[in-house]
Amino acid sequence: MCKIILFWANGVNELSDDTELNKDARDWAGYLVLSDQFRCREGSSMNVWIGTKPTIFIVDEWERDMRSWTGNVFRSESLTRIGIGRAYDDRKHAFIIVAEYK
Repeated sequence: MCKIILFWANGVNELSDDTELNKDARDWAGYLVLSDQFRCREGSSMNVWIGTKPTIFIVDEWERDMRSWTGNVFRSESLTRIGIGRAYDDRKHAFIIVAEYK
């Protein structure tokens, strides 16, 4: 819930947790591990993070990154739902965290 509040406090619509998006985000994180990739899914609104120690401060990293974007999709769309998923990459000894929005 902290992530949802942080996004909302930074000028984004309040986001509701969505079971289907949670599954989609989890599936995408798993796909990234299996395919040894690190990217957003084309045509989607999402954030992706990789690291060894996930914390609630991942959202702060995403927010800092978004400041440098020329256009911020999260402020220009009417996003209302969020899903969070994760997968562990044994080869890299790292977690992949995915947040997907609709």
